[in-house]
Amino acid sequence: MSAILNKLRLLEAKRDSGALSKSEFTDQKAALFDDIPDAFETEPFEAKPAKPTATLWDTLLLWVIGAALCSTFTWAVTGNLGMASTLGITVLAAFTIKLFIALD
Repeated sequence: MSAILNKLRLLEAKRDSGALSKSEFTDQKAALFDDIPDAFETEPFEAKPAKPTATLWDTLLLWVIGAALCSTFTWAVTGNLGMASTLGITVLAAFTIKLFIALD
């Protein structure tokens, strides 16, 4: 892009100095712009789906850590271990349902 702009500046400088007439400038400018490839003309390609990078065990470990953190936070706030365990198991169950939905 900068090479094209430099060539255009040189053409304009030649025109301004009188080395090029207006018609010569227009012809050379049109030739310069005709050499630029069209951005909308692209080669067709076939998109390939990306392979998942995380394994099932990575995902399950992340979910268990999330449930443990949720339980710990709830236990710290409420002081009730039963409520914290219930919330942790509920979060883990929700993540498990999300996993099964994603696998379908």
